[in-house]
Amino acid sequence: MSRFAWEPPLQQMEESNLVPFMRHVGIDGHDYEALLAWSREDPERFWDTAIRFLDLRFPVPYERVRDTSEGLAWARWCIGGRTNAVINCIERHRGTPTEERPAIRWEGERGEVREWTYREFDREICRLAGGLRSLGLGPGDAVGLYMPMIPEVTAAFFAVQHIGAVVVPLFSGFGEDAVRARLVDADAKAVLTVDATLRRGSVIPMKATLDAALDRVSSVRHVVVHEHLGEPFDWNPHRDCRWCEVTEGQADRIDCELMDAEAVSMLLYTSGSTGRPKGTVHTHCNYVAKMSVDFLLCMDFKPTDRMLWMSDFGWVVGPMQLAIATLGGGCLVIAEGVPDYPEPGRMWRLVQDHRVTYLGVAPTAVRSLMRHGNEAVAPYDLSSLRCASSTGEPWTEEAWSWFFHTVGRGRVPILNITGGTELAGAILVSIPLRPLKPCGFNAETLGVSADIVDDAGRTVPAGEVGELVLEDANIGMTRGVWRDPERYLDTYWNQYDGRLWRQGDWARRDEDGQWFV
Repeated sequence: MSRFAWEPPLQQMEESNLVPFMRHVGIDGHDYEALLAWSREDPERFWDTAIRFLDLRFPVPYERVRDTSEGLAWARWCIGGRTNAVINCIERHRGTPTEERPAIRWEGERGEVREWTYREFDREICRLAGGLRSLGLGPGDAVGLYMPMIPEVTAAFFAVQHIGAVVVPLFSGFGEDAVRARLVDADAKAVLTVDATLRRGSVIPMKATLDAALDRVSSVRHVVVHEHLGEPFDWNPHRDCRWCEVTEGQADRIDCELMDAEAVSMLLYTSGSTGRPKGTVHTHCNYVAKMSVDFLLCMDFKPTDRMLWMSDFGWVVGPMQLAIATLGGGCLVIAEGVPDYPEPGRMWRLVQDHRVTYLGVAPTAVRSLMRHGNEAVAPYDLSSLRCASSTGEPWTEEAWSWFFHTVGRGRVPILNITGGTELAGAILVSIPLRPLKPCGFNAETLGVSADIVDDAGRTVPAGEVGELVLEDANIGMTRGVWRDPERYLDTYWNQYDGRLWRQGDWARRDEDGQWFV
């Protein structure tokens, strides 16, 4: 009996996105180990080659890939280059057949469906960007997103970056204290929100919660309200404006603000479960390059894919899935609400009805959905699925096996990923060139140098548990903790005298080279 739960068919290996890249750099066969070694040994050449192969665009080319003259903790990337994340996610598709393909497909909790093509999505982004600029917002201004999973939040994410401002996603379930803390820390100048959202059939006010939070946030000058459910809300004439009025009369197509590649584009806050939430700092080059390598190369996302990953936009998976889908020219399927309401099998019905090919899950959500039993899955046609991806926390073997056999019918690989908000992507992944074990990761992602070490920073033998670390800087790493450089160094670098990045996870490798967190 094989010690692996899934082994890649030869045709699937040949059709993977990794194989053309291997051939491009002169690596024959499916020798991922050789590719990984090259990416570790010559990171500048690797990232330059990957950026060019993936056609990531810099209207003003960079002069140097990275600069570590101030130490690994403060590495800078794409030096001298100018770009904008929106160029690579949206504007690159202008004038191509992708413009007429679906970009965003949404289903509400009440069953309503909306879809935007890339052309329509570009138009919505540009209109909102023009409206935000008319409010006096521009480069460097922090703008909060306190919104549920509706199409408008995806337009808002890119519209803020379009004008060179800094997007600050906020979990739609936060109360006033959590919202206030992040807006104060970011020194936000504006917030985009909705009147209310639906969750398990209940109307959840959002504008009212935001108003309470803003009682003690002096920096916010504008609140832009999308009237999503048509619920009544209090109006502050000195601060509030309606989304429809802000976008009215704005141009359907404008070019985005050209920014330094290392200009801040996004502050992603950690959950705050281990202390005050940290504002991780991402730039116009870092998350675009990192997610392209992790998902378009290693995790095999294709332009023909439809991705569904039920998550809130306030956590890293929300921006991540939007960036992946648009960088790859695929379709992002989003849904307001939760995976098991109004019916226990809602998640699986969404896969069926929207012909999802690439399904993202969190192990916690799978354990919850398991409680509804196999009968909640059985009625649905899940034949469209070709890949699943998972992140968030470790699997249990019971949950992994249930998902693999009951949902994936034993044919859909679970491409597990672990990384973090601080890394704009992955450390460990699962690639379609290697077999899978339950709960594990079959590879390091390209361009990182991962290891498992003891308290003294020494590599531990196979089978032993140690701390997961990185031995080098990579392009996805946060450029610090927002306005708190000492906390950044203490959290990630000082444990091992600045030699290693400390991820905060325990891990082990087995005799087959598979990783477990």
